[in-house]
Amino acid sequence: MSETVAPREIPARVFRGTLWFLSFRLFSRMVGFLALAVKARALTPDDFGLIGSIALVSGLVGIVGAHGVFDQLVRMEKLSREDLDRGWTLNLIFSAAVTLITFAVARPAAVLLNEPLLVDALRVTAIRSVLSALSSPVGVWWSRELRFDRAVQFAMATRVIDALLTTLGAVALRSFWGIIWGGMAALLVNIALSHAIRPYRPRLRLDHSASLLAFSGWSLLHGVTNYFALSSDELVVRRGSDRETFGLYHVSRDLARVFVTEAVYPVAGPLLAGLARVRHVGGDWFVNATAKAIGAALLIASAVGFGLAATSSEAIGLTLGWRWSDATPILTVIALGNAALVVCELHRSIMVAYGRVEVSALLWLARALSQMAACAMAFSRGGAMAVAWAFSTTCALFLLVDYAVVFRAIGGKARLILRVLTRPLLAGAGMFTVLVLLPWPPHLTVVSLALVKILLGAASYGFCLVLAWRAAGRPLGGETVLLDQLPFRLRRVVVRLIGEPAPWSPSARA
Repeated sequence: MSETVAPREIPARVFRGTLWFLSFRLFSRMVGFLALAVKARALTPDDFGLIGSIALVSGLVGIVGAHGVFDQLVRMEKLSREDLDRGWTLNLIFSAAVTLITFAVARPAAVLLNEPLLVDALRVTAIRSVLSALSSPVGVWWSRELRFDRAVQFAMATRVIDALLTTLGAVALRSFWGIIWGGMAALLVNIALSHAIRPYRPRLRLDHSASLLAFSGWSLLHGVTNYFALSSDELVVRRGSDRETFGLYHVSRDLARVFVTEAVYPVAGPLLAGLARVRHVGGDWFVNATAKAIGAALLIASAVGFGLAATSSEAIGLTLGWRWSDATPILTVIALGNAALVVCELHRSIMVAYGRVEVSALLWLARALSQMAACAMAFSRGGAMAVAWAFSTTCALFLLVDYAVVFRAIGGKARLILRVLTRPLLAGAGMFTVLVLLPWPPHLTVVSLALVKILLGAASYGFCLVLAWRAAGRPLGGETVLLDQLPFRLRRVVVRLIGEPAPWSPSARA
């Protein structure tokens, strides 16, 4: 791309892209809620336990496909047709390797997890990997063009197709096989759709691929450590529990991902695409753009994480039904850990854009080792609930450690993470306190209670956030990014109420 983007515009560009992706996630979650509500009533905890086991094994083998080649294509200053062909070919090779390895490990995995049904289920699921590599690389083009609107529209279409076909499969077969075959059919439709939107006739090419493969080495290490960090708690619970207990734990983690991860993760794509445009500027420009983007992500993560922890009972009742109520205490704890974890996932985009992907990979290695040890120790002493506490505690601690290292690596100060984190944390804690301590009328229906808590939670979070921001001197940060996205007239009204942000300067800190 030849367009020049001023460094000062990057936070706004990133956040606008985030809003596009967030709109998709909200849409996706609405579709997902409907699909999950139907599936939870058509299937049993045993079925979900098996689906969770498939996800654990597939996720581990899928690390081979975490090559990061497409990320490298996004950050390249100029992208030629030959580069795109090389990236597509490498992706096909890695994806085929995932399929072959999954076939090979299916039986040992079934023996290890004591799940005989896992063999055939894994081998059918394995085919998805090599099939998905046949898609047109539309995401690379749209990321480089900063056309997040088109990416969102495409993602919405594919999400509806997947939810519809997997739900129909679950209802028709009343088995986990319905989800597997429905997902396979949806994948085929989505591959065809990608080529219909932006046709791409691949040309197999591997010459001059050394630079892409060198980048892939660190990406693969990141993939390995990321998998064990993200799945450490589920691996421990699955290894030591029966299928039903794991099914409850897996559904709790899944709901936390639905509410929290999907609300924050949309920052990753725009963050990489935006920061890659000014990676050579460095200095205060890059640090401030990063701090503002992470600040905005923390604001969202804190609101959703603390809000879900305070309304876990209503979330379980509305999405899954009351027969899943045993998952409520796990969700309460897991929601907070998941909020911290998903913000930490964003530092890979920052380090890729800055050209220091090894920093992110090593941070995830330290996290994976620590979380596996903490979760294993916790399970031996208190079972699945203790694992939830260990997982959330380590996630919170590593949020501080990770970004202290990241800000130092990009030329900032380690203590900057405390300044970025403090206000969202105080606002989230304030909202949680209000929602937990207030007495609620017993006659309210679950829908009415959920709506009241959401409205009151949003109001109390906003109030606490504004107080903390004003007390800090209205500094630049996530609040500034959010404020700048408001329509002019609405922004003017809000500024009159809460005050104008502090003046900007290249050396400002969030």
